[in-house]
Amino acid sequence: MRHVIGPIRGATRKVHQVTGEIDRERGLPCRNRTESRFGIFGTDLGASFEHEGNLWFLFGDTVSSVGYDSLLRPEAGDSLAFSADTDAENGLNLTFLTAPDGHYLSPLVEPEIPRGPFDVPLDGFSVGGQVYVWFSTDSDPNAPGGAQMGRSVLTRLADITRARFTYLYDLSVLRNGGKFINVSCSVIDNATTPGLPDSDGQGLIIFGSGGYRRSDPYLAFLPVGDVEQRGALRYYAGGPPNAPRWSTEEREAVSLFEQPQIGELSVRFCPQIDGWLMLYNASDPRGINLRVAPTPWGPWSATAVIFDPWCDGGYTRFMHASYRDNGRADAVQDPGRDDEWAGEYGPYLIPRFTRREGADVVIYFLMSTWNPYNTVLMRAKLRVDPWDGFRLAAPGSAASSGAITAVARIPGSMEVWWIGADGSVQDRYWYDTATWRGFQLAGPGSASTRGGITSVSRIEGSMEVWWVGAAGSVEAAFWYETGTWRRYQLAGPGSAAVTSPITSVSRIPGSMEVWWIGADGSVQGAFWYDTGTWQRYQRAAPGAASTTGGLASVSRIPGAMEIWYCGVAGSVEDCFWYA
Repeated sequence: MRHVIGPIRGATRKVHQVTGEIDRERGLPCRNRTESRFGIFGTDLGASFEHEGNLWFLFGDTVSSVGYDSLLRPEAGDSLAFSADTDAENGLNLTFLTAPDGHYLSPLVEPEIPRGPFDVPLDGFSVGGQVYVWFSTDSDPNAPGGAQMGRSVLTRLADITRARFTYLYDLSVLRNGGKFINVSCSVIDNATTPGLPDSDGQGLIIFGSGGYRRSDPYLAFLPVGDVEQRGALRYYAGGPPNAPRWSTEEREAVSLFEQPQIGELSVRFCPQIDGWLMLYNASDPRGINLRVAPTPWGPWSATAVIFDPWCDGGYTRFMHASYRDNGRADAVQDPGRDDEWAGEYGPYLIPRFTRREGADVVIYFLMSTWNPYNTVLMRAKLRVDPWDGFRLAAPGSAASSGAITAVARIPGSMEVWWIGADGSVQDRYWYDTATWRGFQLAGPGSASTRGGITSVSRIEGSMEVWWVGAAGSVEAAFWYETGTWRRYQLAGPGSAAVTSPITSVSRIPGSMEVWWIGADGSVQGAFWYDTGTWQRYQRAAPGAASTTGGLASVSRIPGAMEIWYCGVAGSVEDCFWYA
């Protein structure tokens, strides 16, 4: 994953107001004019997913423009929309599902489930041409301690013309300790994420939170082929990043990190950083929070505020600040809500619009504002380390205490060697006309898993590698472009400490020099000239060097070499040679 330094402060801005009739900040008609076109005075949320070339949007408690008197009326219902836009810079064009009279259609689930305030569509996905949507139900807006969503369910789209869905099963129930009441989900190819319960086919990654805005986040997995079988769910139950544990029991799900404020959340894979983005609203720190991770289970970064309603042009611009408490006037509030503060919530990522801008990454998300009660399209920018990267070998490929070395013998080629976890020597090479390939240079047990490895390319058509053997020998392999790799032993068993580093230089095309730390703490060397054979010598006496310390060398000019090593007392010692 590319390192995300964090959001660029001051770069998060509203693009446009998505729903409603008038953009109250700008005093202009909204692009979608949802009141006159679809009968929608206001709505919130707006999680989206891809289906057959369109973006589908799931809006929550939707207030009709007919006879508006207050928000969150039980009969308000929800609403669904779609868009074919591929660029959000100029705004988002929505078409809502409507009845023949042009009024928005509220989705219904059959068999019927309670559909009142806070009973909303949470997220959706498309597999095999079939649409599935998660809904919350059994909510209590007046629950002690604040509103609560009581249960989440999975549904399948049955009739798009009537916005009808078929109930499949309960995902999570709050009164039973449910941890997936609010959910965000993504379909992925399992092979791209080692550590999942399945390594083949596609899977559904499900992020969840329990008690509304008072929960840590959790993670579950569901094979796409078994998406209608609740018993196929597997819950992330902890473990190291390279070996996560999975359980069949929801109660064994462990939190991804501690921040018990999460309700609405949106998590999507971001190819531009080769990692995952998570957005959610929080009270501490206040605003829309961002975290990133290389895998769905983490490790997740520390939180960073990507939108602050005061610092990023929210309050008194497109979010209402109460005159009574603030003393600063604005005119963006809904009718009769002069003294009711706005609040930011429900940030939902839209991966389709994500793009690179130089070394930075621009993301777009929908965000809800409590007053005015509507959604806005937001743009933010992430500062990304200009260094790019990828994984050359899977976890477990290298000894964690082993060494690695590399050369570029010609401008269009690179070659890397390392000590495998089984004591093998692994090779990966790249040419600018092909992708990375590899092979095993030396079999298991050939190398000390705690020792060093070094390499040189003295001429364009040759490479040479040396490493510390399992028994303290110094092993070598060489390659000429007219032949294959060949092995030899430079020094026998016991010649080197099994923890010894090793270093090398080629000061002229016809010469190579190698140094290592002996088992007795001496500094040992060997040199080769193209007119003779390898010759050995001792550069520093026994006890001079630490057998676990460092060793480095350089040839700054053809007639000079210099060596540095760590002494037993923690000193840094130097040896130099001039022709």
